[in-house]
Order: sequence, then structure tokens, then C-alpha cells
Amino acid sequence: EAGQRQAQDLRVALGEVVARHRGIYTSHIRNQTEGIAAAVGEVTNVGRSARLAAHVSHMQPGDPMLGSTRQLLEDMDALRAEVDQIHNIKVTNILPGSVATDVARNALTGNGSKRGVSDAVIDAGDDPMDCAKCIWEAVNADKPEYIYAKEMEMGLAQMRHADPDTFFEAIAGFGAQTVEAYWKEKETM
Repeated sequence: EAGQRQAQDLRVALGEVVARHRGIYTSHIRNQTEGIAAAVGEVTNVGRSARLAAHVSHMQPGDPMLGSTRQLLEDMDALRAEVDQIHNIKVTNILPGSVATDVARNALTGNGSKRGVSDAVIDAGDDPMDCAKCIWEAVNADKPEYIYAKEMEMGLAQMRHADPDTFFEAIAGFGAQTVEAYWKEKETM
């Protein structure tokens, strides 16, 4: 506890220096399970305490944490309401669909080796530079949320707003199916 507190105090102190130079505190959240809320909380605390623009990327809670996705998005909305006018800190939720990157191919397995293969959905995804340009424009326009998606992925994003209970129930079911299919595929390898 004391070590974590000191580390957080250090991040805030460094954040204050970065803020004086109009920089940004960026954190790539890799934890997609139970610790994700605490990890995001650390980043937002640094931004709030240091009065610094904070950026969280790659926040995608997976099964069994899909319920946390809803809470994290609500937390981002609350953070935006808290810091926007008082501290002039902008919060933008970026919800990208599939983007053609090597993320899946370069992902590490449990033993630390590269996964080495991609997913058809990712390979068929949008151009990363187009995605980056659209995200940059959304952040510069101070949009509270930006969805970079097409077709089915856009439909899911729209469902999240129109009927969140049905959306999160559907995503939880999809997550369970995905995990089951993954393990079946591993058994045949």
C-alpha cells in the first residue's frame, strides 16, 4: 500500500512538470480483467491532481469483465462532467471498431511468445491512418465520444446508447462464445 501510494505521488509530481510544459500523460492499459478499473482510476487521478491532460488507450475489458465496460464508460462521463469546465480538461471516449493492425499477431501468449496470427475481422478492418486521422479530429473538436466503426460494429455502438441492457447482455454472450471457440480451436492444433 505505501509503495503504491508513493508511486502514485511520484506520477502526480511528474504530471505537474509535464502539465507546465503543456504535455499529455498517456497510459496504454493492458490489463483487461479485474484490475482495469483501478488502472484507469490511477490515470484519471494523475490527470485530475496534476491538472494535466490524461490519455488512456486500449481500454477494452474482456470477458468476464464486460460489465466493467459499462461502469468505466459511465466513470469517463462523470469525469468529463467534473473536470471539463472547472479545469478545462477534456475527456473523449474513443470507441474504435476493427482496424487493420498487427495487434493480434503481436499479442503475447501465456508463455510470453508472440501469438503470430491475426484475426480475419482485424485483417479486414479499416486503415490505421484513416482511424488515427478521425480520432485526432474528434479530440481536437472536443467531442465527448467518438465511434470509429462501420456496419455491424456501428450498429452495436448505436445499440449501446439506445438499449444498454440488451447491448451488454449480447456482448457478454458473444464473449463467452468467442472464448469457447478459441479453446476448441486450440484443442485441434
